Amino acid sequence: GSTLTTTNGTWTNSPTGYTYQWTRNGSNIGSATSSTYVLVEADAGANIVCKVTATNGSGSTTANSNTITEGSFVSNWITTNTGGTSSAATTIVLPLLAAGGTYSGTIYWGDGTSSGLTYANRTKVYSTGGTYKIVITATLGNFKGFLFANAGDKTKLKEITQWGPLQLVDSSSGYFFGCTNLILTGVTDTLNLSGVTNFTSAFNTCTSLTT
Repeated sequence: GSTLTTTNGTWTNSPTGYTYQWTRNGSNIGSATSSTYVLVEADAGANIVCKVTATNGSGSTTANSNTITEGSFVSNWITTNTGGTSSAATTIVLPLLAAGGTYSGTIYWGDGTSSGLTYANRTKVYSTGGTYKIVITATLGNFKGFLFANAGDKTKLKEITQWGPLQLVDSSSGYFFGCTNLILTGVTDTLNLSGVTNFTSAFNTCTSLTT
């Protein structure tokens, strides 16, 4: 996952040492006691804070860092729903943009593996075909660009249950065009359409959205 780093901050009375404790929703994270912390899947949607304790000869005082919250885009895919322009029956290719997208976060592929959220890491080859829950975590502004435009693995996307940090790139069209198997009945939040002025064919031929 992404790596968070805290600074010691600015203190009075000349501290001679610092210790660190990262927390998730107010509870200490075991062994997360250095100035850096690598996010894991359990941190998705949680409030992550680092408690920095400064010490000198008179005692110690603790202060909290800013809160970091990574959102989650949660989706289900069926690798074997092949056809047309799709990849092989054991593969998922995420519809990330080669140009114009912004990506920084983590992709959890649903088989116990993960990758950094980048265009180069958009392809996953599984050991066996089947249904996989793919979770993408990122902070707002770092998962921008998702476009099928009636191509790629459009038929493999089965369901979205949380939009999370996903944002669309304006001037594109046909965002989910061709996703004929996509279901949205279980989605728990609202897609962020900030800055989007062109929604042409966004869900064209998505005939299963409410079934």
